[in-house]
Amino acid sequence: MTQAKRRNNVMTLFGQIKFPKLLFFGGILLTIGGVAFSLILPLEVRTFVDSFKTHFSMRGVLLIVAMLIGSTVFNMGGGYVLGIAGQRIVSQLRSNVSAHIITLPVPFFDGHRSAEVASHVSSDTEKINDLISSNVSTLVSGLLLTIGSMVILFTISPLLTIIIIGALGLMGLVIAPISKTQSGLYHQTQDQLGKYNADLQQSIAEIRLIKTSDAEPAMIKILKKRIHQLYRTNLRITLLNALIDPIEFTILMGTIFFVFIVGGAMVSRGTITIGTLTSFLIYVFQVLTPIASVGATLTEFRAANGAAQTLTELFDQPGEATTTLSDDVPTTSSAITFDHVNFSYQTGDGPTINDLSLTIAPQKTTAFVGPSGGGKSTILSLIERFYHLDSGTITYAGRNVQDIPLPQWRASISYVSQETSMLFGTIRDNLVFGLTAKPDDDTIKRALQSAAALDFVNDLPAGLDTELAEQAQNLSGGQIQRLMIARAFLRPAPIIILDEATASLDSASEQSIEDAIERLQQTKTIIIVAHRLATVKNANTIFFIEKGAVTGSGTHQSLIATHPLYRQYVEEQLV
Repeated sequence: MTQAKRRNNVMTLFGQIKFPKLLFFGGILLTIGGVAFSLILPLEVRTFVDSFKTHFSMRGVLLIVAMLIGSTVFNMGGGYVLGIAGQRIVSQLRSNVSAHIITLPVPFFDGHRSAEVASHVSSDTEKINDLISSNVSTLVSGLLLTIGSMVILFTISPLLTIIIIGALGLMGLVIAPISKTQSGLYHQTQDQLGKYNADLQQSIAEIRLIKTSDAEPAMIKILKKRIHQLYRTNLRITLLNALIDPIEFTILMGTIFFVFIVGGAMVSRGTITIGTLTSFLIYVFQVLTPIASVGATLTEFRAANGAAQTLTELFDQPGEATTTLSDDVPTTSSAITFDHVNFSYQTGDGPTINDLSLTIAPQKTTAFVGPSGGGKSTILSLIERFYHLDSGTITYAGRNVQDIPLPQWRASISYVSQETSMLFGTIRDNLVFGLTAKPDDDTIKRALQSAAALDFVNDLPAGLDTELAEQAQNLSGGQIQRLMIARAFLRPAPIIILDEATASLDSASEQSIEDAIERLQQTKTIIIVAHRLATVKNANTIFFIEKGAVTGSGTHQSLIATHPLYRQYVEEQLV
């Protein structure tokens, strides 16, 4: 995450949610009630102690006990209600930030590790919860108790109150620079923790690669480096925390000792009574107790502000533009036309697509072949509108695809990527994922049959209800590809895109899918990217892509006759 301009990130973050005002201020009012009992209590203690000269007041004892109970009940109620408010806030934050992340464009994920983003969402929102649930109550009660006690102290003894004010000022001068340093360190800790979690998650997800590459020592070294960075930052935080508490204790104990000396002298001279000194000391403790915890409270606020900074940076990222759904979007297969399209990734490596002009005919099979890195998969990403063009246009049925509402455009495409795209859940859950109208079992089985997947699914003990392991590791690569193709066949979309979708299939399965494609192209536009030319030899049109441009197009036979590099590929693959 990039460093954001310093601001009150917590308050900015609250602007992203419906703040639970009733719960929050209800908790505050209960806390204020507890503070009121605490402020009245020392005055009753003064009366009770001074009454010792004449009698023992049982009424005073009962009144003091009642005030203690009242203070406890109100403070417990305030803490509980604020805790509920904190949970509501965190629930909304997690819901909103999760929804926002899903709407972010693909380039964002190109530049951010998914596990790191997920780590921030889970851990940073928890720090906001800690802030609301615990520290707000502590801060409000401590602030009101301090202000109220100081006012009463000043009416009891201005001289002793000045001593307290001097101690508080000294403490503020000491704590302020330490707290400011802590703020930056806490944000740094959150970033480092996110990177460690991302590396750890990746090492677990790719454990087979690590083991087959004999890379355990290298991976352990990477994780230890992350841990050491986190350790060093936390050491600095620990040092600052270790400084705050002893400094606070020394100042506070020195203040109390000095109050005892001056107050004792005033009692001996008859300036104040012993009851007044007792109540004064109780008020002093009520001032100094929250002040003593100010370091910890400020630390939590700094930690929450650092966490909120990362979350506000996420919210600051613009999501994909969505427009009102349109009634004039073609629902049948139509031509897709690239008109002088140019595109470059944000890596500074130069253009990936160069002045590309071509037409993908409707209800036909169009294939893209060529050397790796030539731009074939990028063309598919541009059709899906994962990225914005540098220049040029892509039209569908003569209409600029940028003018088609994105949800409707994506709904018109069934996309099978070259990466494994299976989620947790059952096979059935994965097949119907994203469909608004859930198909019945017969429809699902027809799609599986077309994708040459029905036999192996039927052989599984739970069939369609088989639970998939992480990354579908309980299935083979070929089985996963067939399920992904079946999922694409289930979508009622006029365009089907297959990006290296048959690379892991045997010849029989590939032939079955080719037969299904031939039937589907009667109503759908089929777009295929493949390195295996046997997959595309029956395509109606083949575009040969090199360095982001078309260097040849035609049928399989015509390209053999006119395109030397295509002919070389055919000879090498013995197609």
